[in-house]
Amino acid sequence: MLWIADSTKVRVERLDIIISHTAYLLNEMAMGNFAVCSKIEEEIYSGDFRQLLLSMQTVKQEIIHTLSEINEGSCQVEAKAVQMTESLGTLIAKFKLK
Repeated sequence: MLWIADSTKVRVERLDIIISHTAYLLNEMAMGNFAVCSKIEEEIYSGDFRQLLLSMQTVKQEIIHTLSEINEGSCQVEAKAVQMTESLGTLIAKFKLK
């Protein structure tokens, strides 16, 4: 019976590690830290828990990709705004000369 208790204890400790680590990773990403790295060996995420880790990695990569696209779009908008401002300045100068 002692081996059952030991086995249960190991499983509970592993589950506690997985839950704590998952919370850590998700909290870091919620705070905008997408450079967060795992602090434990990925092997702890075995069996059905492996998909949990893979899903978190996918979410992280998709958020990084989306933020990159947003940044690229905002740079394009900024460039167009500068171009429009310059064009407006040119038009104003033309009308003032006449």
